[in-house]
Amino acid sequence: MNKFQNMPPTIWVSQSLPRAETTASQFRLIGVEPVIAPALKIETLPDERELPPSGTVLIFTSRHGVSAFSGKHDAREFEVVCVGDATASLAREKGFYKVSSAQGDAKDVIAWIKKTVPDSTYIMHCTGPHAGRSIIESLRQLGYKADWKDYYISKPHSNLPLKAGGFDYITVYSPMAARVISAHLGSSPIAGTTILSISETTDTALGRIGTERRLVAKAPNQDAMEEALRLDLQIRKGLS
Repeated sequence: MNKFQNMPPTIWVSQSLPRAETTASQFRLIGVEPVIAPALKIETLPDERELPPSGTVLIFTSRHGVSAFSGKHDAREFEVVCVGDATASLAREKGFYKVSSAQGDAKDVIAWIKKTVPDSTYIMHCTGPHAGRSIIESLRQLGYKADWKDYYISKPHSNLPLKAGGFDYITVYSPMAARVISAHLGSSPIAGTTILSISETTDTALGRIGTERRLVAKAPNQDAMEEALRLDLQIRKGLS
């Protein structure tokens, strides 16, 4: 008997707080039972940061960068380019009024800047020390004066579920979270669990994790994660 016909599937929401709470509510509407257990703990770095020069274009590749910058500076006149719509939405909520979304990943951010921003513009990526520097390195190769500044740090969370086999789905939202989850679960076979990653890069970072099924969202955003989950549930319930 297909157990999905009789009880809601369980899903481990590994996204960081507070965003995980909203995500869990959205998943619940699809018909799954979420368990929030963030893979990463986010902390704003305590030391002061000098305000970027006037005319700087800011890059935010996560909501954490937006929150950390906004907590340290009152200025909101900067032009901002965000990796996706959720990050752009938070930037607007924080008071930035010149906000654009690249609607993708790091490559899309680079392409958006190349198309839109003059190469004489100073660009700053507000990020954390865990993140790669590929955006800034690529922009420098294109002739931009670009740099990064660390505003927050991501640390592996110590309170992770002991048994992944208790979940029908595990969601993964970043390469760093993928590495943490992979190290936590190991390569031993995990029967009946599907891992759903937000991007190919995130899925690759999982390495040889022992789940039978791995899915990747068609776009790096929550809507695409929900659509992938919804379609997979239809298949596993025998509805399509």
